[in-house]
Amino acid sequence: MRSLVLMRLNNAYILYYIISVLLFTEYYEPAQQAGGPITSIRNLYQVLKAHMPIHIITSAYDLNGTAPLPNIALNTFSKDRYYTLKDVKSCFRLGQWIKKHRDELFYINGLYTWHLSLLPALLGKRLVIAPRGMLQASSFEEKGILKKMYLWLYKQVLRRKQLVWQATSAAEVQEIQQYFGKRFPIQQIANIPALPLAQVPIIEKKEKSLKLVCLALIGHMKNHVRLIEVLQASQLPIELDLYGPIKDAAYWERCQQLINNTSSPCQIQYKGSLAPSEIATLLQQYHASVLLSKGENFGHAIYESLAVGRPVILSDKTPWTFTTPAGVTFSDADDAKLIAHLHTLYNEEQQAWNMRAQAALAYAQDYAAQQDLEKAYLHLFNNR
Repeated sequence: MRSLVLMRLNNAYILYYIISVLLFTEYYEPAQQAGGPITSIRNLYQVLKAHMPIHIITSAYDLNGTAPLPNIALNTFSKDRYYTLKDVKSCFRLGQWIKKHRDELFYINGLYTWHLSLLPALLGKRLVIAPRGMLQASSFEEKGILKKMYLWLYKQVLRRKQLVWQATSAAEVQEIQQYFGKRFPIQQIANIPALPLAQVPIIEKKEKSLKLVCLALIGHMKNHVRLIEVLQASQLPIELDLYGPIKDAAYWERCQQLINNTSSPCQIQYKGSLAPSEIATLLQQYHASVLLSKGENFGHAIYESLAVGRPVILSDKTPWTFTTPAGVTFSDADDAKLIAHLHTLYNEEQQAWNMRAQAALAYAQDYAAQQDLEKAYLHLFNNR
């Protein structure tokens, strides 16, 4: 159902058709282990729910979970949520439920979870699909042939749909066109980030000291191996704490072997997983955050670091670029430059670090001020 509503937004009145949105995503609260994708959808949901009916259809599991999440209603719609199990009977039941609601607008977050992406694409009529970085070249390093076969099937399903793609960066626009062509419109709208702090929380920074943190799933895409090898090659007593769920046990074993079998003075510790509500406070305990990822659609951990005044050290495979001391990026061939940068940070005193921290917060504040994301998302959903 759609109704015409005069809505006030940013001190202006805008005429909108208000529709009901069914949002399909692989993981959602109370799941915590999937990181950024949950944050993206939570922030989007918080913005949209004041303006339109929005319902979330998601998996009943957390990342790598084998048992359903606690305190949720399974295989049924309850309190704006539908948590589905993954057995055949549950997926059939989900398909029947989707068919009953096929006239609503479907927002599909991600591509490769067939019952939460391909199935609603098959049964729905009006679709908005957000690939969320799943078409990046680095995503095909694992199961690349199977993914390309799946994308070919997906393309056939979409031929007769009312479809708009949502890209979160210019690079993703090109990726969508590469795999799905230019037949359907693409709207580029960034992820909705957390609000930055009003001022930098200062911590002590002495010469010849450096505390780094890496917030990321433990898996090959986040490139922890490169990070560990670079820190060890620096031959500095840098402290690095790793936070995040272990997505790939074999990859983590390789990381542990590197950590344990070295004479490097750097100190690397794995600290487990964090609840999203704990991240901002945790980041403030470090001098900088580091993420040498092979690819990021947005990188909420990156923005959250900037938003509390913590400079970032990144690979060049994220959408973030810097012209201020807020952050710095390095390509795969730049290990020597990265090591030199670590030496610079290690030897800096309080005043130099304060400048970097202030630049990081200013970067986050400027980014937030320049985005009119609420209006952009309302336009995306209410003009379908």
